[in-house]
Amino acid sequence: MEVQRGFRDKLSKYIDTNSTFEVIIQTIGNAEYDYSCFGVDAQSKLSDDRYMVFYNQISSPKGEVSYQGDGRSAKFIVKLSKLPDSINKLAFTVSIDGDSDMSKIQSHQLSIVQNGRHVLNFKLQGTDFRKETSLISAEIYKKGEWRFAAIGSGFNGGLGDLLRNYGGEEATEEQSAQTSAPVVTPPQQNKQVESQQLQRKAQPNRTTTAPAPAPRAFTPAAGVSHPASAPVSTNNAMLNGAVQNLRKVLPSLNLAQCRARIVLVVEASQQTAQYFSNGSMQNLITKVLPLALQFSNNAQLEYWLYGSRPKKMFPIGERNYASAIPNDWGSLMWSLGENKSETTAMTEVLSSCQPFNMPSYILFITSGNTALNNQIEQMVAYSSQFPVFWQFLGMGSNRYGIFENITNLSGSTVCNAKFAAISGFSQNSTPELYKFLLSDFAKWRKEATKIGIVS
Repeated sequence: MEVQRGFRDKLSKYIDTNSTFEVIIQTIGNAEYDYSCFGVDAQSKLSDDRYMVFYNQISSPKGEVSYQGDGRSAKFIVKLSKLPDSINKLAFTVSIDGDSDMSKIQSHQLSIVQNGRHVLNFKLQGTDFRKETSLISAEIYKKGEWRFAAIGSGFNGGLGDLLRNYGGEEATEEQSAQTSAPVVTPPQQNKQVESQQLQRKAQPNRTTTAPAPAPRAFTPAAGVSHPASAPVSTNNAMLNGAVQNLRKVLPSLNLAQCRARIVLVVEASQQTAQYFSNGSMQNLITKVLPLALQFSNNAQLEYWLYGSRPKKMFPIGERNYASAIPNDWGSLMWSLGENKSETTAMTEVLSSCQPFNMPSYILFITSGNTALNNQIEQMVAYSSQFPVFWQFLGMGSNRYGIFENITNLSGSTVCNAKFAAISGFSQNSTPELYKFLLSDFAKWRKEATKIGIVS
């Protein structure tokens, strides 16, 4: 069965998920390609580095996932029934080894194969991309049962960047030396993958036949999984000052112990182009990032741009926030399509919040003036059953239509959306700014907790 980007379905409709099957990936182009499988937890983080399976670690601990590859194609042999409960998703990725990008490939195909039969085939070609250098091809994830998702999302960065996207971090040589002795670390801590593990070994075509390396010692990635009540510290004086101002308002809002995913969704269209060019959008990101540093388990801001279609960008953290607006934002804006669609973006973002094991606070930037009023109302009302709060922020217009009346929609389980018009987000990172951003979220969280949506 041929599937398209965005396809999602129960895997049991197509294969016996209790039996072994294969994920076969082939990319044709003028480069070598690194194929990886990230076995991640319910927070989409690589909490156990032994479940990153690729050319230099060809098997997970008990052979639940194993790898065979030659730089042009890869075969992952998968035994879902053997995976530990801590593994919630298998993400299959491709990154380019060398100076090229995904727009130059001839074709890419990922197939689910069982007993020699290709049951699902997902195909892409170079015209589906621009200058991305990696690809999140597909995911197999648990939602009640195992499901398959054809992602096809281009990614700016290499294998190390993909690793960081899933919460890991390449260690420095000094860190590797310090952790060479066996160390026992708590299973819930995020791990680092040693830089040697990502270095290519001189082997013809990188054919992998050697046994998997023994587990090594790792140290937690800096800044990850800090307790909510502990002071948040960064090496950036401006960010650190903003975080301290944020913390001043948390007790009065009953958010001092709150953990949440922080998601920023930004309209990239002609209506908002001026805010990209004059630095206002970058300023907004700088002001919003402290929310993620405080509330998020991985101290990262999840980041999307959208036009006719959405694009998940590289997560924003302390190290990369200053370059969150890409230099080629104009080309990227064009590639996302001229006719903006809030509902398409909302659907993708809501899906990315699964599993709903913690609140998600979504700051959604829009210029308003949409004809999708009914669909937006339906999406907000539908999402009210989940621990998701939408903070719509209006930029680039004085007519916001449906967004100005987004509160207390018919059919909503709880009021889970608010709107405010902003002007370039020029406010300083003061306690008043964060009280403005968090007051409605705090009210929603209190009500959602009462009725069991938030635990």
